[in-house]
Amino acid sequence: MHQAPQPAVGEAALLLKIKSSWGDPPALAGWNASAAGAHSDWPHVGCDTAGRVANLTLASAGITGPFPDAIGDLSGPGISGMFPTALYRCASIEYLNLRRNNLTGELPSEMGPSHLGESLTTLILDDNLFTGAIPPDLSSLTRLQTLSLSNNPFDAGELPASFKNLIGLVCLWADNCSLVGEFPSSVLEMPELKMLALSNNALTGSIPPKLWSLNKLLILDLFLNNFTGDVVVDGNGMAAKSLIVI
Repeated sequence: MHQAPQPAVGEAALLLKIKSSWGDPPALAGWNASAAGAHSDWPHVGCDTAGRVANLTLASAGITGPFPDAIGDLSGPGISGMFPTALYRCASIEYLNLRRNNLTGELPSEMGPSHLGESLTTLILDDNLFTGAIPPDLSSLTRLQTLSLSNNPFDAGELPASFKNLIGLVCLWADNCSLVGEFPSSVLEMPELKMLALSNNALTGSIPPKLWSLNKLLILDLFLNNFTGDVVVDGNGMAAKSLIVI
């Protein structure tokens, strides 16, 4: 008979340290060492089947302030400062949502699996104040299914060509990201893509006929760019027959 997996040692203490660093906000009053079930039953805490912290959902908790160095796996608090590289210690993280915060500065050039772990499937960074270039190293997160970079004042540039390696990507949101150049060819190498948003950029040239070969595409958002020419379907015909929004 197999023993049930035990929660990671010390995670409750780590969460209490995080709570303290944020000044013991009322929204985290339920984080109490004496609470039944310990941290797996605490509000805003999500654990995996082994009882280890997989995410913190704090977007609606009204928490503000700098990102504490003690933090573990996280999803969406009201934080400030630069990208929290303390997350590099979270090897098991699968879902990371830092949306709608006040994060500033450049994203780290190193954001691959050796830093953010090999299990990451969702990375949401939209609606912050990130500048600089979109890191090509994101393309080494080959288990990503959702990548959202929208509404950040990145420097004008192209979507990294290495993004063609993200062949499992289902959702790519890169609207209002200061993208320039022609339609990013890397997108055409993403066979699982269902949702693509590249609107409100400065993309030029024509919309490539191969785009309509992405047969799982449901939502295509390209408005407020500088595309020219006709909309042409390639010789293989219109494969994106499931489209519901263009």
